[in-house]
Amino acid sequence: MGLWQFLSRRGRSRGGVRLANGPDTAGSCHVTPKGHVECMVQMLDGEDLTVFVPKKSLAQDLINEVAHHLELGVERDYFGLQFSDTHQVQHWLDPTKTVKKQIKIGPPYSLRFRVKLFPPNPQNIREDLTKYLFFLHLKQDIQSGRLVCPSDAVAADLGAYALQCECLAKLFALFSLIFLS
Repeated sequence: MGLWQFLSRRGRSRGGVRLANGPDTAGSCHVTPKGHVECMVQMLDGEDLTVFVPKKSLAQDLINEVAHHLELGVERDYFGLQFSDTHQVQHWLDPTKTVKKQIKIGPPYSLRFRVKLFPPNPQNIREDLTKYLFFLHLKQDIQSGRLVCPSDAVAADLGAYALQCECLAKLFALFSLIFLS
């Protein structure tokens, strides 16, 4: 899968899980289906993804739907969903429990798609999408101050890489708009 396919993806539904971010729902008000809970997932690119999952389904169903939406392949284990409790403490969503039992604030339940672990050898990452998602996560951490650059030289290098990545993403989006429409 190319980067432009990732950037031009559309919402889709599978099984008992339903996305509310399809092309037919843009700008429309959505209603939670009976027997489902609404989950709002903030993606790394700033997109808000609304997913409806059955009340009694495990959190793994929600995690799978988000991974399916992103078209994540074999490297999906690097990522997870985080939520905040009533004391603003961050927790990882446990895939073996229901969403409703873990998150006490909601519905709608608010979660963030995040990198759960970084590989020890980043050069072994195979998928371009995974590299792009790692880039977005690191960019957010640097911008928010959670991660500090050790020197101005490293900051300059990271800025150059970010510019290349952003320009490449815009170029692919323009390419898909012109040639794939």
